[in-house]
Parts: sequence; C-alpha cells; structure tokens
Amino acid sequence: GMCSDVHLSSIKAGSYPSLVTGDGRSGCVNIGDLYADEERDFLISINIPAQKDGKETPLLKMRCVYKDLLTKEIVTLQSHVLKIQRPETVSQKVVVSIEVDRQRNRFLAAEAMVKARALAEGEDLAAAVTIIQNFRLALAETDSAKSGDGFCVSLDRELKEMQERMASR
Repeated sequence: GMCSDVHLSSIKAGSYPSLVTGDGRSGCVNIGDLYADEERDFLISINIPAQKDGKETPLLKMRCVYKDLLTKEIVTLQSHVLKIQRPETVSQKVVVSIEVDRQRNRFLAAEAMVKARALAEGEDLAAAVTIIQNFRLALAETDSAKSGDGFCVSLDRELKEMQERMASR
C-alpha cells in the first residue's frame, strides 16, 4: 500500500492540463497526443512525513492510460510504485539527479520571471530586479548549476539579460 501520509502538493506540467485532488491523494496530467518515442517531463512536488524506522517509503503509484490510435482501444499500462530509501543516517553525500534538478530550476525560473514581469508592469522595477537577482543566486547554488550543466548556464544568461533590461528602464 501507499504511505497514507504522503500528499501531492503540486504538479508542474507546463501547458498541459493537470489536477491534484483536494486531499492531495491523487493527481493527473492530460498529455494529449504523443508520438512513439516522445517524452515529457513533469515536476511533482510531494510532502513526505518524517519517518523514524529507516525503512523504504512508497511515494507514488504511477499509471499511464492511453487510447491506441489503430485499435481505438483504451490501454492501461501496469502501474509502477516509486519508492525511496529512508535510512537512519546518510553516510555519503546525497546524490541529486541532475535531470530532476534541471527541471526544478526551469519551473522555478519561470515562476520568478512571471513575478518579476508582473512587478515590472506595475512599475516596481527595483522589486522585479531583486526577484531575478535572488533567483539567480539560488540557481547558482543548485547541483546542476555547480556541475556546469548547459541548460543552467543558458538559463542564467537569459535571467541576467532580463535583469539588465529591467535595471536599465
């Protein structure tokens, strides 16, 4: 069974319609049409309670449901349970997935840009510049940025340009 205290807090799915139920127990993303080898990335934020026994915790049960275009049948793939280890102590440095870190940075950057644009449109350019500046400082501390990830480098460049445009207005 799933850990009853785990709750979805958000699904960042870009322009795809997504939903988290009011109790945070389930959610879905409607992806629409995909070609055979296409992939999509989504960032799912979950609240995980502290656990003392050091066991493995099941977090999410993921399932894919789609319509086969040839047979017109609805196909439900076998669900997968995503689990994490919950050791009492962590001996080595925790390894962060660069891909997950990159996606998280992408969504957080988009949120910072939206906030900054709204402030700039409201003529509060100093606050807009501060939002971008603070996010750039936080971005620089992420594992993907520290590893020289190309996406983070170009994201920071874009944020820097936005910050400079706002500062010069």
